[in-house]
Amino acid sequence: MSDKEMYDDLYIRDELADDGSYPNGLGGGCPDMVPRQVAWPGDVRKLLIDKYGEDLGQNVVIGKDNFLYGRVKNLHKTEWRGGDPESSLNVYFMEISTYLHPEIWMNNRIASFPLPSIGPGRIEAAGSSSRWSPGALKPPYQHYCLVGQVVTRQHKNEIPKTSDFEEFWRWVRGNPAIALHNLTLEPNDPGKKEWHLRLVNDGKARRHIIDVKCERCPVGSVVTIACDSKEPKPPINLSQVIHDPRLQHVTMVSVLPAKFDEPLKITFESKAPAHDALLTISQYVAPKENEPSLLADAAPLGTLLADASLTAEAAETSVVNVGRYNIRMMPA
Repeated sequence: MSDKEMYDDLYIRDELADDGSYPNGLGGGCPDMVPRQVAWPGDVRKLLIDKYGEDLGQNVVIGKDNFLYGRVKNLHKTEWRGGDPESSLNVYFMEISTYLHPEIWMNNRIASFPLPSIGPGRIEAAGSSSRWSPGALKPPYQHYCLVGQVVTRQHKNEIPKTSDFEEFWRWVRGNPAIALHNLTLEPNDPGKKEWHLRLVNDGKARRHIIDVKCERCPVGSVVTIACDSKEPKPPINLSQVIHDPRLQHVTMVSVLPAKFDEPLKITFESKAPAHDALLTISQYVAPKENEPSLLADAAPLGTLLADASLTAEAAETSVVNVGRYNIRMMPA
């Protein structure tokens, strides 16, 4: 892997800890696209700037008005002059998924925030709020993912028209001006919870690894990964009982056919409240010999998931993490 460099333009973060250095991967927890169920009163600009170290977003509610806010940081050494009609923070949506390839979301823009003047190293709110009333999703999907894209004259950040993992990875890994908000907040009450994610493959049959990293889950709770389709080999259907409340992985390895696009069902069942539990659902793919960008960043699965119980073959498989979705249990 090459040494990291610092971006020199306006950017949005993949995660709270993202400092703008690249190349990087996909975090899925962008805190700079901020969906809210009710419009914020008062000085929203001051709130977004003062609380830059916090993720202030909420779940998007289907069938009612939601309010989107945005913020950016200037990593350039000079002031960025606002008012440019060709510069904006754009927000797109798609169904809940781990891998957000552009062909699915590139025509689903829901907001375009103008970018104000920003001093070097400073943070600024991107325009005012944008109202969005999302319609019902195609069953069985229940939640939305958001994609953020910063466009400036210096970095046009054009979206590639592709579903190919190699091209998508080459675009994303060196691009701090693109970020994903893949996060669902769920009540932490006991019982059974179920989520359907869109599981997508590109145009090449290849090995995929679906991993659910379970943190702070009650002992005795059960996590299941399943897909009703019979096309994956072996079929995707795995349940595990949580025995380590600190950290445990539930990992499924399967070969998906080309252009696969079917629901992946994640189930969590617990008899006790799941206080502050976090499920991180990651999708890894094994690169082909003619995919240099993926191969350059690939690492053995056993290195990436050092705490997981893997077969020797799975642990030695070189993979790249192409997507992630986070489910956080919160007080009801």
